[in-house]
Amino acid sequence: MKRLIGVALIAAVLITATGCTASIPDKFQTTLPVQSLPLDEMSGERLDQNGENAEITHIVIHFASDVIANPENPHDIEAVRDIFASNEVSTHYFIDRDGVIYHSVPEQRAAWHAGRGSLSDFPDYENRLNHHSIGIELLAIGSKADMAGFLSEDEYDALSPDLIGFTLEQYSSLNALVSDILNRHKAINPNRRHVIGHSEYSAIGRSDPGELFDWGRIDGIEG
Repeated sequence: MKRLIGVALIAAVLITATGCTASIPDKFQTTLPVQSLPLDEMSGERLDQNGENAEITHIVIHFASDVIANPENPHDIEAVRDIFASNEVSTHYFIDRDGVIYHSVPEQRAAWHAGRGSLSDFPDYENRLNHHSIGIELLAIGSKADMAGFLSEDEYDALSPDLIGFTLEQYSSLNALVSDILNRHKAINPNRRHVIGHSEYSAIGRSDPGELFDWGRIDGIEG
């Protein structure tokens, strides 16, 4: 009872001093400028193995494109969104080549981006990383080795070099988004055990974000 009275008194002081209640940041809501690109129908509750609310402890970075169907314009965001929807997968965020951030699934819901896999440091997360992570997809094409399962060597060599790898604008927006997420979700430690690539978890041979992704460009993430 004393604690409740104390909380009420603090709130009253804040109202008196400022004329309004103090703003409390929503840990599930980014304040960055984002575009809406809904995929929330391809999502589920964040539940741990006991059926309780799961803690968000990881960020998973991916790449995606429409290069198989449209090698001349593989980074059209609507086409990529349709690929995700038709395959019943999802992600929380996309970042296009110009650095525009698209928000697709609310952070309080699990997006279907990581799939099946495991992390040696988190054995309870086997095939369950979706429930504990936020997924970020960069519109990009990886190296020839990264794309070997999707394109022949001749198809890869025919691509415009501008379509391959990641842009400075993407790294800038990714830095802002990762920093924002870390600031709001304190269980995600700023290191490479908690900020990972899809390939570090996936059991089905995913290569993303691949050889061309420069982890050194992500500020404040320890090795």
